Amino acid sequence: MNENDSDHIQARVAVVGGGLAGCTAALRLVEQGFSDVVVLEAADSPGGRVGTMSIVGQNLDSGAQFIGPEQTELLAIAAQLGLSEVPMYTDGQDIVRHVPGSNHPELEYFVTAIDEVAASLDLAAPWAHPDAVHLETSSVDAWAHTLGVTDRDALAYIASIVESFVGAQSGDVSVLWFATFVAGAGGWEQATKETLSSRIDGGAGQIIDRLAERLGDRVLVNSPVTAVVQGESSVTLTAGGVRVTADRVVLACSPNELCRMTFTPQLPAQRNELNSNWSFGGGVKFAVAYERPFWRDSELSGTIMPGPTTPVSRIWDNSPTDGSPVGILVGLASRRHVQSMLPPTEEARRTLIEEYIATSLGIDVPPPIGYVESIWADKQWISGCTTANRPGTMLTCWPTIREPIGRLHFAGTETSEHFTGYMEGAVRSGSRAAREVGALLRHNPTV
Repeated sequence: MNENDSDHIQARVAVVGGGLAGCTAALRLVEQGFSDVVVLEAADSPGGRVGTMSIVGQNLDSGAQFIGPEQTELLAIAAQLGLSEVPMYTDGQDIVRHVPGSNHPELEYFVTAIDEVAASLDLAAPWAHPDAVHLETSSVDAWAHTLGVTDRDALAYIASIVESFVGAQSGDVSVLWFATFVAGAGGWEQATKETLSSRIDGGAGQIIDRLAERLGDRVLVNSPVTAVVQGESSVTLTAGGVRVTADRVVLACSPNELCRMTFTPQLPAQRNELNSNWSFGGGVKFAVAYERPFWRDSELSGTIMPGPTTPVSRIWDNSPTDGSPVGILVGLASRRHVQSMLPPTEEARRTLIEEYIATSLGIDVPPPIGYVESIWADKQWISGCTTANRPGTMLTCWPTIREPIGRLHFAGTETSEHFTGYMEGAVRSGSRAAREVGALLRHNPTV
């Protein structure tokens, strides 16, 4: 990038958002030979929905974490950066006592039906499904009832799965959106098991750290974009105290974050409606440390699947693999849990969560030696980690999700056909946007 003066930067490409999608897009553009790239990140450090929290000397993921074997682009960029994956600990029995519907025969009605819908979708255009209107106007909860799922426990289990993946309740998520999510992950079995099979050794935050290191001073933090002005030959962005002029722009933030920006000319009405119709699970991710993973002695996996009336969404074994003897359980509490079930102070939340773990495991639990939490609702520039599209918009607005508008291109996990909502989706979207922009700049350097 070229700095003409202290408050004006000229670049071939400006990337808005320094999360996994934005940093991937920038790296792929540099690799194509377009070194004149600037990444504008609103927060005081890059990362987006990927981050790090530490407990008893161990770095953990404060945001996105899980990887599955089909997530090839994420694994490839991790390997390129010298990182490797480690399997999640799954030996032993899971605790699902608060969600007995996980084994209810009626659940099979739902799983079979959602897999059938998912398999019939064209992920490039899910809105074109023959039954799209019905699927988009039916909530997952209501649709489950029409399939014959009436047992309260089975419905509770479905609700827990939906909430743990997309951060919204099953009554607030359309069948078409959830089926698209499931299809993008490869089906129900992949979504509920395979995509949760591993994690980056030492935390996914290292991907961001190493991407930022490679990009160097191309990454500008504390630079929230507030205005985007498209001209005939360039785009001008106002980002904090800096003005950036670029040939092309990659908007690599979540759709609703675009609502914070003023666009001239205005974005099309459909795109504006799409941007404003997302719900984010702005909950809490927490970790509790013990002197050792004692639950393994009782042949327990450490995985706890709570129910809709419990204070957390999910808990799993995140103990280190570096030879450290400590045991660590990591969990999630959704926005709903935070608003209605968890107390307002960290000390009170810690007490409640530690007591819940002890009760759920059903064995003697030693005193914890550490607790840490990351509250996504408190992040100034991020609405949450998990995401869901509100019912109704897939029919009219979804066709604009990846469509460039003039010199503006769109990235972010929500724009990915496959693995939307996952880190894999973010990486794929960043690579796609880089290919779009690179092709235009190569074939017509003046555009």
